[in-house]
Amino acid sequence: MPRGTKRKCPPKVTFHRNFRPPTANERDDAIGPFPGAVHTSDSRREMLLRVAADCDHDRTLINRPSLSELSSSTESIESAMKDLDDESLYTPVASGGKGRPETSLAIAHPRDELDWLAQVPEEGQTFEDYVTFSTSRSGRMRPIVNATGEEIVLLPLVTQPTTRQVGGDGSEEGGDAGLCWPEHGPPLDSLADYTRSFFDREVIVLPPAVVASAPTASTSKNPRFDIKFPKGHGGGKGRQVRSHATVVGRFDKKTKRMQLQVESLLEELAAFREKRGASGTGRVPLSQQNSGNPASSAKEERNFCVMGVTMVDLYDGPSDLFCAGMAYGGSKVAIFSFSRYHPCIKMSPWHWHDYFFADKADSYSYYENSSQAKKSKKQRVYKSTNKDEKKMNPTSFDEMKSLKESAGAEFTRRSAKLLTHELCHLYGIDHCIHNRCLMNGTGHLVEDFLAPCVLCGVCLRKLQWRLGFDVRGRYELLAKSFDKMGMKKEHKWALKQCSALAKSD
Repeated sequence: MPRGTKRKCPPKVTFHRNFRPPTANERDDAIGPFPGAVHTSDSRREMLLRVAADCDHDRTLINRPSLSELSSSTESIESAMKDLDDESLYTPVASGGKGRPETSLAIAHPRDELDWLAQVPEEGQTFEDYVTFSTSRSGRMRPIVNATGEEIVLLPLVTQPTTRQVGGDGSEEGGDAGLCWPEHGPPLDSLADYTRSFFDREVIVLPPAVVASAPTASTSKNPRFDIKFPKGHGGGKGRQVRSHATVVGRFDKKTKRMQLQVESLLEELAAFREKRGASGTGRVPLSQQNSGNPASSAKEERNFCVMGVTMVDLYDGPSDLFCAGMAYGGSKVAIFSFSRYHPCIKMSPWHWHDYFFADKADSYSYYENSSQAKKSKKQRVYKSTNKDEKKMNPTSFDEMKSLKESAGAEFTRRSAKLLTHELCHLYGIDHCIHNRCLMNGTGHLVEDFLAPCVLCGVCLRKLQWRLGFDVRGRYELLAKSFDKMGMKKEHKWALKQCSALAKSD
């Protein structure tokens, strides 16, 4: 460098001009007082008991009576609620000074101009904000909370049958043979088990909805794709619930690749959930719930939400490269795609249909140099060895199975974060600005992949207020789930929480 020449430093990325990071005192106050939300105690107790009255499955958490047992024991219901006011469960320091600082680390400063807080002036949500959102002035639960909702329903969306069956237990929620989750997707059974541990709620995996891999009603701007929802799974035996619909999408003729428009898909999911609730014995449409009709309130729907999960690519607006998904909070439906979360994917930053899969996993999913662009063009055409498979995947079935193995636990980690983050939104939890947390907003994939998998103390207390789980038992189950999914870092973290809380007792 010539003498006297100053080194040019890259411009410093700042928070959005209308965003003010919370102070240390504000972060401490965000967790709320202990005891907290006293005016909602009666309503919260009633909510848990109403859920228990309609509960016919075994609860998952250890060291805690099942919800079906709570209604017969005042002592048990109080035990289910007391964790809310145990400060040691949510703060980073337990008794004796044994620290758990990772439960309340401050949010990171944005490093890229596309980072979430460089783009969005988040207001944040304290524990008391969450309680206020969820309850009326009298302390009663608002209708949007869906207080009687017990089950989390996962609806896989696939494009063709493969060899791995989903939900085929022969029960009302069981699957039909041949309708399966794609081999190259994240392990749906592990994600369902993890979701059970995370929320302490029953998770039901429906047979897949099947979407055509090519448009059936095509125009240059708005091609439409047929979608068939599972039959006989509307809550009543043998009843067919909205088995057929069409959704808007886009289709590239050269690569045979497709994307579905997320809002069009959400509208059909909302209609499916509405009719699913109306068709079974003791179920009524959502529009009639909380209407003040005693007969209606006695028959309220048992599922909390319907979450669509898929490996089909999604988009929102015409300029979008892709969209991970979207939720309709009021309708309690959501759809999310894991397609762009694969650790081996390399995608063009310019064309939605231009992507390929590299041999090795990488935390950066885009390519921008000419050599990778040439490779993309070579691998863009699907070469199938199985006549039953549709021409929508970038590589053969065997190659995708190999990619699944090479992705290791990272694909599962990314998918688990996406699923639980969005389900927390359906439970009314907003983006977190107080600590590093699963509920931090993310503006792009790199930031998303670096975000934590776990809740901070503030957001954990919100979820405990809503669901009434045993925090210590939940950590134990999460440790088992992390171990099962090969998430070593998270497994070690959960064990640390268990050990620190055991010493504080």
